[in-house]
Amino acid sequence: MAELKKCANDFKFFGIIGEGSFSTVYMAREVQRSKEVAIKVCEKKLIRREKKSTAILREKKCLHTLTTAETSPFFIQLLCTFQDDERL
Repeated sequence: MAELKKCANDFKFFGIIGEGSFSTVYMAREVQRSKEVAIKVCEKKLIRREKKSTAILREKKCLHTLTTAETSPFFIQLLCTFQDDERL
């Protein structure tokens, strides 16, 4: 059975872990499984303004490739992606 699509409401957000030029990384807990995760939130308007769409897609592709490869404790695993009208 396929997993349902995730959204921001599926997570409880806590403090900020780090900030970049067009994104913020939050500590969060997945409500359904009580699993702690880091969530990177990218602002679409900043990505468009800075012309970073290609870089964002490349980052997602790299993380997906690393996640589907052999699991290593040295790489972050991409669990899911989701977006709304303003954020990735």
